[in-house]
Amino acid sequence: MKVHIQLLLIVLFAIASQHAAQAQQSTLKKIDLLLKEADNLKYKSDSIGFLKVEQAKKLAVKLNNKAKLGEVYTMLGVYNYVKGSYNLSLQMYLKAVPIHEKYNNDKDLARSLNGIALIQSGFNQMDEAISTFEKCLQIDLKNKNYLGITRCYFNISLAQGALKAYDEATVSLQKALRYSKFLEGEESNNMIESKLGDMMLTRNKPDSALYYYNKVLTSKQPLPNNWEKAYAYIGLSQTFLELNDYDKAEEYGLLSYSYALKNTAIVDVARISKIISEVYYKKSDFKKAYDYRKISSDLEDSLYSEKKINDINYLQLKSKEVENLKLVSTNQKKVQEAKRNQIIMYSFVALILLLIGTLFLAWRTAKLKDAFNRKLTLKNEDIKRQKALIIRQNKDLLSLNESKNQLFSIISHDLRSPLNTIIQVLELQKEHAFSPELQEEVFEKLHLQAQSTSRMLNDLLEWANTQMDGQKVNFESVDIYSLIEHVADFYREEINEKQIKFQNFEQDQVLFINADIGQARIIIQNLISNAIKFTNPSGKISVSYTESDDYVEVHILNTGKKLSEERIDQILNRQQRMTSEDGTAFEEGTGLGLLLVKQFLANNRGRLDLKSTVENGTEFIISFLKN
Repeated sequence: MKVHIQLLLIVLFAIASQHAAQAQQSTLKKIDLLLKEADNLKYKSDSIGFLKVEQAKKLAVKLNNKAKLGEVYTMLGVYNYVKGSYNLSLQMYLKAVPIHEKYNNDKDLARSLNGIALIQSGFNQMDEAISTFEKCLQIDLKNKNYLGITRCYFNISLAQGALKAYDEATVSLQKALRYSKFLEGEESNNMIESKLGDMMLTRNKPDSALYYYNKVLTSKQPLPNNWEKAYAYIGLSQTFLELNDYDKAEEYGLLSYSYALKNTAIVDVARISKIISEVYYKKSDFKKAYDYRKISSDLEDSLYSEKKINDINYLQLKSKEVENLKLVSTNQKKVQEAKRNQIIMYSFVALILLLIGTLFLAWRTAKLKDAFNRKLTLKNEDIKRQKALIIRQNKDLLSLNESKNQLFSIISHDLRSPLNTIIQVLELQKEHAFSPELQEEVFEKLHLQAQSTSRMLNDLLEWANTQMDGQKVNFESVDIYSLIEHVADFYREEINEKQIKFQNFEQDQVLFINADIGQARIIIQNLISNAIKFTNPSGKISVSYTESDDYVEVHILNTGKKLSEERIDQILNRQQRMTSEDGTAFEEGTGLGLLLVKQFLANNRGRLDLKSTVENGTEFIISFLKN
């Protein structure tokens, strides 16, 4: 009887523990939902979002869950930063960092470090800020957190700009913009493009500045928020002021001023007031110029006083940060003690589970026969799958065998003739059939024949790999301009020998394609080799680039005779090897190069087009996916 009572108590305890765990799990999910909703509201309705953070904090305190409390502190840091309460924001972030480190929460650790670095930037501690941002960046890169990576590069650029390292800041902004492409529905693009506009204006590139500011204001996905509109309109007003277009500078300045007032953004109000004052001064409206200048001066005085107070508070917080570091050792001891307690608790739970397992032992024995039968059924199904796999492998082997036969057929056909020629020449040389002058001419032709045979063999082997092994495509980001430069260097001797003028037009910004770099190189090699082959001595080859929504188009144009419509149709539409024609210097080909180009373009989801005219020559247009 006592044994039954004990077993009953154990079962009741297990059920109660399960209910408690489920209730705790439900509360944790609610905390996560509240923090997510608050994060989405930080720029839209900060008052509602702040209430959600406070609700999450109460639940985390009630559960005594330190890890979740750390996430709450991070979100409070975010909200106080958005409101301009930088001292409170820094306090929250400093509370959050040791908690995230303890519980290995890389995501929120990176976000907290990012917030600390932003505040360091606000206090003009730019070198410290860059160092903190880089720590944050390493964490986000490790975890492939594209939003965090985008933020870090963006904020590093702000600090670099403050240090007047404008080139480095522009590079960081471009990296931020590149990583922001991985994000959906985020506001990072608008922020980055606004700052790129500032950087272009600072570097005396007003047209580029106008492009970026207008891009923010006309963005459909995501739509710019009021803060971003205010910032972009400030940039437009400043740009048109420098271009001496005072009417537009006034129009955009007043729009920015209204948005800045709605946002209660004192810094933005002060900045745009100063710009508007300059505009009215240029328009000789001295009363309005004075009024807006007074608004700017009053706000700047207020901000200066606040900055002095913030500097003092920042030093106090730095001293508290040192005290926190001293507490780390004590906390580590507490962590070790907590681990020992966990081991004891887990041992007790293991004992309970062992007792429960004993109760179910008889039930398992009764069900053993059914389990065995199910296992046999699974074995039979596995045998069927293996049989199907063997059939599929046999089909693959037959396909490989056909490819092998095709390869041997091509090699026997295409290598017999050049090898016979080489053998005949060597036999004649052995019999001393050539005079010294004739010998030099014959061996020059023999050298050309050997080079042609070597190129043909390389093409055959590349084609064989695609047919027999099945070419794997590893997509990656490729700088197409640099790749073509590299390939052109490989053919530089042939280009110089024919005195061809080769031009690879560099773009204003780096063009990245999404392709397998090995296959892309073979495509470019074959097309440039083809262009050299069919360009007359002292002719011209040019490489230019265009862009569409999804593709980067590479235009390879060479001077020479016009191709017939029949030949163009063969190149574009035939999916087999074509008869090769001799080049302008009687270069020979294999007929496999363009076949490889088309196969590798298909592998990389690219496109091929071809134009040929008497006036301009022949232009191959290859389209790669844009990265």
